[in-house]
Amino acid sequence: SEDVWELSLEPLSEMDWRAGQFINLQNKNGDTRSYSIASIQEEDYFVVLHIRHYPDGKVSDWIVSTLEVGETVEIQGPTGTCYYDPEMAGSPLLLIAVGTGAAPLIGVAREALRQGHSAPIAFYHGAASEENLYLKDQLAALEKSHPNFNATCASLEVNGELGITDIALSDNPNLNKHVVFLAGASDVIEDARIKVVAACAQLSSIYSDP
Repeated sequence: SEDVWELSLEPLSEMDWRAGQFINLQNKNGDTRSYSIASIQEEDYFVVLHIRHYPDGKVSDWIVSTLEVGETVEIQGPTGTCYYDPEMAGSPLLLIAVGTGAAPLIGVAREALRQGHSAPIAFYHGAASEENLYLKDQLAALEKSHPNFNATCASLEVNGELGITDIALSDNPNLNKHVVFLAGASDVIEDARIKVVAACAQLSSIYSDP
């Protein structure tokens, strides 16, 4: 996508992280923003972030316009509880991502598959435009290599007012036995949380990264 960049960070000291957690990234002026981790420690060398570029963004524009390969950056973290846990192994997973909320959740999906999760994993990625469904190729590759993984990508550009949460719940109307992951803009995720609870998802089985 023209406005989504991938930033790969090499930790300069020993660092443990889980896909779905987030770090705080600080520019030279001390401005700080939180970004979720898309990579998984056991298979990926770098801590990978997906950065949506806002031309007037103090941190995102610094990353895109000023930061150069090889520079050292300061971070805080990682922290957060929106990650896969082996105790989820027997439960179907429903992952609903909006925009760059796909970053932590593709990491969660990859980690679940790496750990041999055999129950169904359904990944839904929504965006405003078709162009912003930037993980189509990676999701298709996961589908091809893992029979229990299914991905649906949909944009408001094509589907009108039918949001990705509504599409996901039309396919999965009863979430009583599911573990649900939600990631994206905070208002969209709060709306999604209300809808998945109405679809019988247990509060203790909902993990979110707004």
